[in-house]
Amino acid sequence: MRGLGKRWCGLYCCAVLALWGTQGKANDASEILASCEVFLRQMTMDGHAVTIPPRGIPCWYYISALQDAILNDDGQATLLKICTPPESRLVQHIRVFTQYAQNNPAALHNSPARIAVNAFRQAYPCGP
Repeated sequence: MRGLGKRWCGLYCCAVLALWGTQGKANDASEILASCEVFLRQMTMDGHAVTIPPRGIPCWYYISALQDAILNDDGQATLLKICTPPESRLVQHIRVFTQYAQNNPAALHNSPARIAVNAFRQAYPCGP
């Protein structure tokens, strides 16, 4: 029962993020993409510690929120049919989002949440 509540909470958060994408500061995926590109170019890692460049902060927090809301870190299918490997990390999810968004520029008018869900489904498909 607890897992089901977490999944519903995740869907709720995803919906809020999708709506926020149309109402808040990040009006489309291109703004989060630009932040993620800066993040990937300028971030530094020392072991597990990540230094986030100031212009990369929106990306870090946006993808982090999505990770908490819609990704399942135990390899089990989520309601959105995304199966992330247990060893996946936030920086990897940022790379997945960035690569997908760069490869699908016609979709950048959509909310960043929609782009991220599509990117994660492609990168982390569930088995048959």
